[in-house]
Amino acid sequence: MYSDGGLLKTAARVLAVLAVAVTVWSLNVAWGDDPALRGGPPKQWERHVVGAALLGGLAAVLVFVGSRARPHVAVRAAACAAALGPLVIALVLRSDAAAQGLPQLVAGPGWTWLTVGGGLGVLAAASTFVIRRTPERKRARGR
Repeated sequence: MYSDGGLLKTAARVLAVLAVAVTVWSLNVAWGDDPALRGGPPKQWERHVVGAALLGGLAAVLVFVGSRARPHVAVRAAACAAALGPLVIALVLRSDAAAQGLPQLVAGPGWTWLTVGGGLGVLAAASTFVIRRTPERKRARGR
């Protein structure tokens, strides 16, 4: 099922911006259930979470480009690859916390926010494949 309407393009773009906002929000919430922990991820993982937010931003830009009138399939595929980045980073960091024996870090809502942001980004990027390429308009000859 393909759509050439603006509604799907707008939905993909809104999802992409929302994905970036949710991913960035994960930098502000607690990543553990210990009340002594400050908001945000632990110091050793801050760069990874910021990298996930930057990958989400790159995916959002690629979604905007991929939902234009005549996008290339490579742009849409790159948007999907960049959108998978925050999900992969969340899984790697969560498994690292579990491997280090830090159950207090695994229980916090920061992981949830990062994973939801990554999932929204993947949904936005994948939805660009459903948008049909609009055909070129035929020019009137002789003008």
